[in-house]
Amino acid sequence: MNYCINLLFLSLFSEEGIGSIKGLFSIDHLIFTILALATVGITLYFTRKISNEKIEKLVKILFFVVVILEILKIIWNLTLRSDKSPNNWIPLYFCSLFIYALGFIAFGKGRIKEVGIIWIIYGQIIGALAFILYPSSSLEIQPLIHVLSIHSWIYHVLSLYIGLLFIITGYYKTYDNKENNPTFRHNFLTYFISIMIIELFVYILNLICHTNLMFLNEPGVVPALEIVLNIFGFFYPVIIGVVQAIGTFFGGFLILKLITIIQNKKIKGGE
Repeated sequence: MNYCINLLFLSLFSEEGIGSIKGLFSIDHLIFTILALATVGITLYFTRKISNEKIEKLVKILFFVVVILEILKIIWNLTLRSDKSPNNWIPLYFCSLFIYALGFIAFGKGRIKEVGIIWIIYGQIIGALAFILYPSSSLEIQPLIHVLSIHSWIYHVLSLYIGLLFIITGYYKTYDNKENNPTFRHNFLTYFISIMIIELFVYILNLICHTNLMFLNEPGVVPALEIVLNIFGFFYPVIIGVVQAIGTFFGGFLILKLITIIQNKKIKGGE
């Protein structure tokens, strides 16, 4: 019995993982997505009424959780993975901003904390949801039962959960006061400018280090981005940059408005 458990454990952390790579639109994809959405939905239901103080504590705990997960991922990539390319372990992808956003919220104040909240509301909800629905950078290169697939699943489930929790509980309004009353324009400019600065830095880093972080230089393992490259060619980095800096913002804004409308209808219905 112990031998079988040890064998499964070693297989899980091996480069091959357990089972075969079934890719997108497979039973593994279905399990990955349904389990993720169900986990987020159930967790939100039981935490939908928690106070801002408890959310603050939760954010700090999750910050250390995702940092530890990321460190373990880096160690695995640098020790057990044959391909030790910086693309596989440097945490500078769009969804990686979740780590920094949690840190800004947990330990930052004023504008720093505000940026963290805005990143999560207007960027990470869409980023996490897109990955959960279309996990090409996970299931296309490794099986479902693999240390990296499990890491990605946990990471994006937490990202989607926290973002939606901020909206449902109204926590995202914590920086909304008489001295600082954020408007749509304020939130958009804060998000757009900060994301564009990061993307410019990453793009230059890619050119210097010959990496493809944030998929800004080429599609990489994301088939959908091949279409963008074929259509826009030389302007591919600009299009991807704009989509990540503007498209995600409006996607997050629509989700925010939709949830707000539903909540307002429930309030009016209960009067």
